[in-house]
Amino acid sequence: MSTQEQTPAAAAGQCPVAHGRKPARGSRMPGIAQLYLGLRHTIGFSRWSQRRFGDVHVAKAFPMGKSVYIADPELVAAIFAGPHDTLHAGVTNGIFLKAIFGERGILSVDGEEHTQTRKALMPPFRGKAINGYADIMREETERRIASWKVGDEIKMVDEARAITLEVILRTVFGAVSGPQMDELRTAVTKASEITLVGSTWMVFPQLGKIPPWRSFDRLIARTNELLDAFIEERRGASDLDERTDTLSLLVRSSGKDNEWLRNQLMSLVGAGHETTTTSLAWAMELLSRHPAVREKARTSDDSYLDAVVNETLRMRTVLPGVGRKTSRSIELGGYTFGKGTMLNPQLEAIHNDPKIWGDPEVFRPERFLDRKLATNEFIPYGGGKRRCIGALFAHKEMVVALRTILDAMDFEHVGPAAEKHKHSHVTMAPAKGGLIRRTR
Repeated sequence: MSTQEQTPAAAAGQCPVAHGRKPARGSRMPGIAQLYLGLRHTIGFSRWSQRRFGDVHVAKAFPMGKSVYIADPELVAAIFAGPHDTLHAGVTNGIFLKAIFGERGILSVDGEEHTQTRKALMPPFRGKAINGYADIMREETERRIASWKVGDEIKMVDEARAITLEVILRTVFGAVSGPQMDELRTAVTKASEITLVGSTWMVFPQLGKIPPWRSFDRLIARTNELLDAFIEERRGASDLDERTDTLSLLVRSSGKDNEWLRNQLMSLVGAGHETTTTSLAWAMELLSRHPAVREKARTSDDSYLDAVVNETLRMRTVLPGVGRKTSRSIELGGYTFGKGTMLNPQLEAIHNDPKIWGDPEVFRPERFLDRKLATNEFIPYGGGKRRCIGALFAHKEMVVALRTILDAMDFEHVGPAAEKHKHSHVTMAPAKGGLIRRTR
């Protein structure tokens, strides 16, 4: 059969995923090309693929191979509610994150091990505990605002990272002073800078024996040495029983070895500030271009700021998708997925689905005041048993930071056009860093 004579399904490629008699389709573009487009034009390529091949389609991206990308809200809900022992996120996350966060970090484990790790880490991230961190969040935001002068152009990605990193360090370690903490602060920042070279090392850490990847290997090795020193110091602290920071709680209650503690600390600090950094930068960029919303946020109570945060997370979803890998054949939502199938629920696509939201390109926080959301319509932190343990913490931090900024100053956008997405660190960040200009 010639290329011109092929059926659409044959031309598009097929995957061992079936819904009745209709095969899942996807581009026959080489995997390396799909990887490039997925990294450099993530949102545009995802939306083109969805329009061309449907809400459930196949894509190929090194090193994961064929994956099923899913923008159907009902099927995504079924995946999040599916059996924890069959739909593995840790093995998926571990492809990229294990080299930095460790094999035993909460993001890299599955099944009962994940359940027990999550249980151990949850106490500092529950509502009552989070409210106790509000003063820290406010103090660190005020510290950064003090350096912003009227007329200055401010790159919010950098400023937000400075705020969120200090907040998580104080939450996890308590004290944040001293040369070792300064070194850890620098190391964590560098470890979060995921370049093309760095991402290659993350997938193939054995490359760390040779340049240019050797620097990444040495960076993580030194970071682990610093964390070991903090752990040992805390084990011997005379006031261990009185301390309320996360490290002290884990040392006191978990009974775990240094490697386990180290992996959790790196996961909490690394993953615990980067997504909030990007979301806060997007919130400021959006508010800078919508003066009426900005003024309403300044004069309203925090329920409206809650809506601003949610609308930011909807419009500018910083993690466009999440992953699950099947450990056995399973049927979900009428689809049968074979063992070893990589499933990728597309959060960004659902958040910008006009059938759900109506005018999804419009920044309108009021939509979160006017409706009750279904659980599969708004999922910026993932879902099911793998929902981000820091979701409440991150939301609270954004509300406190925005309230502190709005009370202290006013600002405007820089440049005529809204900023586009680009891969920055591990998230989809404003392409120019979320530039604003302080006006008051």
